[in-house]
Amino acid sequence: MNDIILKSILSLSTSILVALIFSLNAQQLDNNNTSDNGKLELSLIDSYNLSEKKFLLDQPEAIFVTNIDSLFFLTKEGILVYSNRGQAQQKYGRSGRGPFEFEDPEILKNDKDFLYIWDAGQRKLSKLGKGGKKIDEFRSFRWAMQDFVVSGDTVFFFNSGRNSGKYIEPYSLTKKEFMSRKYGELNETHKLLKVYDKSGGITADQKFVYYVSPSELNIHRINKKDGKEEIFVFNDEEFVVPEIKNARSVMSKGQQEFTKILMNTSILMDISIIRNFVVLRAHIGELSFDRKYGYPSPENKKVRFYIFDRSNMKLIDTFTFSFVHGQKVQYDKWASSDNLLVFFSQQFESQNSIQNDSDAKYSVNFFELRNK
Repeated sequence: MNDIILKSILSLSTSILVALIFSLNAQQLDNNNTSDNGKLELSLIDSYNLSEKKFLLDQPEAIFVTNIDSLFFLTKEGILVYSNRGQAQQKYGRSGRGPFEFEDPEILKNDKDFLYIWDAGQRKLSKLGKGGKKIDEFRSFRWAMQDFVVSGDTVFFFNSGRNSGKYIEPYSLTKKEFMSRKYGELNETHKLLKVYDKSGGITADQKFVYYVSPSELNIHRINKKDGKEEIFVFNDEEFVVPEIKNARSVMSKGQQEFTKILMNTSILMDISIIRNFVVLRAHIGELSFDRKYGYPSPENKKVRFYIFDRSNMKLIDTFTFSFVHGQKVQYDKWASSDNLLVFFSQQFESQNSIQNDSDAKYSVNFFELRNK
């Protein structure tokens, strides 16, 4: 695919996302959120604001949560660490192109006592101890990466740079090379929708690796022991994705054609493991153009969580939240830990106060998913 066209589309995707970010009052979350069919409950168990006296969080690229009192934020300047209910702050790494410096860090993951950071600018993977100790770096990657998960000596990369072949590629940390067996069939719709920022995803538990494409409401599960793959297919009449016959052709037509498709498609955003559940997060519904503000409006757009029983991979229930206009400007991001869904938001009183750092408020909300 032509790099100039791709950069243009990526720029468009980013501009649409920014428009959405600065027009929302976030999902309408309550203390106790009942699922669509009343089988599950998403309950707020804790919430607090972050102290921002030394470092500017701005809009973090990724969030990692070990527990309610241990938060890791990946920013352009490195990793910010909060404890003591958002009061204590530490910083690992710095901006640059040297060893353990970051030019464009995008993904933060953990495995046991180690942190792994993917730097898209340098196409390198850095391994740190949780105290910030510099362990190792892995380079010579040819492609962009959308996501990854670490399982012992193996990193399962979700490759977003390829437009042919497989897109799930296991990588040996010991040998510092990709392994022979790969997974994930690229279709034309996937090729187009992967451009959408942070779409699709991959996660793992002790026995399996799970991954999802942005274009399909399916869960792929890889057995770590024998490498065999299963696909669990699900249907939702509101999860609507247009059939794309030629992604290159759509992109060659420019921003207008891509915008038209993006405004009227559902996208699977990520997958996570929470207790005995497998959780998918998707954007569903259509965007409409807001003539008053001059950007695509998310008024009819929704966020839907699909909750599956991890033991038998059957769909238990869903949660649906609406994006709505509000008085306050807000940026928000979801994350997960072993037991909790985590909702982070950066809020300003008005658009005029965005440039004034002191007006920003950073809050973290912890939700427990449980049977009602």
